Amino acid sequence: MALYAFLSPMVLARALDTNTYSAYVLGLQVVPFLLLLATPVQATLGPKFARYRAEIDGGASRVATLVSLAARYFLTIALLAMAVSLALSYLMPELLAWGGSFASDSSQAIRYLGLAAALTMPAFVFTSYAAGNQNYLWDNFLKCLGPYLGLVVVFAVWQFTSSSRGTLPMLWVIGISSACTVFAAMVVLCVGLLQPFASKISWLQTPSHSVGVLWKEAGGTYWWQLCALLSVATGPFMVSRVDSGSVAAYAIAVSTMTVTTGISTAFSGPFSIQIAQSVAHLAAQRAKTFRRFHDRFMLFIYVSTFVLLAMPQVIFEWWLGEFLGRVVSQLLVPLALANFLRQVTAPYTAAILGLGQQEKIWLSPLVEAVLSILFGLLLGNVYGAQGVAYGLLAAALVRLLVTLFYDLRITRKALPLFARHLLFPSVLSLFGPVKK
Repeated sequence: MALYAFLSPMVLARALDTNTYSAYVLGLQVVPFLLLLATPVQATLGPKFARYRAEIDGGASRVATLVSLAARYFLTIALLAMAVSLALSYLMPELLAWGGSFASDSSQAIRYLGLAAALTMPAFVFTSYAAGNQNYLWDNFLKCLGPYLGLVVVFAVWQFTSSSRGTLPMLWVIGISSACTVFAAMVVLCVGLLQPFASKISWLQTPSHSVGVLWKEAGGTYWWQLCALLSVATGPFMVSRVDSGSVAAYAIAVSTMTVTTGISTAFSGPFSIQIAQSVAHLAAQRAKTFRRFHDRFMLFIYVSTFVLLAMPQVIFEWWLGEFLGRVVSQLLVPLALANFLRQVTAPYTAAILGLGQQEKIWLSPLVEAVLSILFGLLLGNVYGAQGVAYGLLAAALVRLLVTLFYDLRITRKALPLFARHLLFPSVLSLFGPVKK
């Protein structure tokens, strides 16, 4: 997906004019909010399946019950997401005072991309079950097939219809992207129904507990993801109010962070499962496992952030064209620094999720979400898109401070970590390994 974040703007910035591309981007920004209805439960199901499979007595029965319950949940939530996407397609242009063709294009993007995202949710049953077995192939397949296939088809259509920028109707792009997303979900579902886990789904069986059990464990994860979206994904909407010409550039700059966030997610998933399987171990051993992972993770974060900041503006102009390239290059400085501060705590977040203690970590995400919107609105009204970006940076710094001086303290019994373990990993330390 890091490669996709590079290829997609390179194609769409030339196949669509700037205003149409901005409308398409706003449609994409709604999709994570719709997926928020499903992804918190999906994130907790993998470790939960792993814990159940490790149980000798009654584990298989609990796995079967959980699969059946998850299937009912994701199908129901998919219907709700469809209704929400339709409602947002009508409400958001009015709430944000979009006008003219931009409002019409944005409404269509929200409607069709949202419906396509909703139709992927039933496939989460199989991807979650596979993740519990430490098989991430199908989750990654679902995330990658639709976007890449859609991009290839859009590029082909654009090449065959016109060689000049701005001549490809946005509705074509929306339709192609939506169709490819649904196709990927259908492929994953068909594969899942051929797997042994399909025999565990029984719609006639009465579950031993309600979906409230899923939400009980997912509550902390839901809170994290909601706050993260309010912190990052609301940025383009704030920019649409104060500097509409920079919406596409802002969104591209944020998507460039996929170079680090996407890879860190790939690392954190298996790490969370490993922590879940080590619940019976001593807390000190878990902390040692964490620090070994975190040291290498932070080395990657340092290097990737440095590379992003060191790239000259001419590279962005070659990538996106002169106008978008110049604006993205300027926005990348505060956004890359904000992303670095947010990624410092990513391994800690994954470990807490694996230990099932995510409900304890509620303050730092809330602080970041509130401050990013507050700072973004205040600075955005004065400095435009740059102000929104620096608002996110300031909020990320405050969130890191809250994590260091509050979150670590309340989770120290399960995971004995201190501020120095996050800020000074031994692989970067000039004074040797950091010791407790």
